[in-house]
Parts: sequence; C-alpha cells; structure tokens
Amino acid sequence: MHWAFFLNSGYALFQSNIADAIFMPVWLVLCVAGLVTVRYEYKNNKKFAFLLAGFTTISLLFSIFINGISKM
Repeated sequence: MHWAFFLNSGYALFQSNIADAIFMPVWLVLCVAGLVTVRYEYKNNKKFAFLLAGFTTISLLFSIFINGISKM
C-alpha cells in the first residue's frame, strides 16, 4: 500500500515538511518489517523468503535513491 500511495503521488497531498517527516521513517519501518518476515518465513518457505528478501532489498535501495534525489 505504501508503494501505491507513493506512486499515485499521495505525498503531494501533505505539506512538504510533513511529507518529509513521514516518508523515510515509514519506508524504513516497512523494510525492517520485511526483513523480519524474511527471517520468519525462511524456516517455512525458502523460495518465498528469497523473493521477499529481493523485494525488500529493492524497496530499500529505491528509498535511498529517492531520498538522495530529494536532497539535490
């Protein structure tokens, strides 16, 4: 849902200082939650855990990239 909110410019509805304050913390919390889920799911379903780890890594790198672009 966070990806859909970002891609549909949901953060444009907020003031810029509020959007900046909630964007990165939410994204980082979701990435950490993804890593916790990967660790839990690795015991049950390794294929899904690798898929989820890849998606979490891509999401984390994308958030760092977006953060870097916004600071320019």
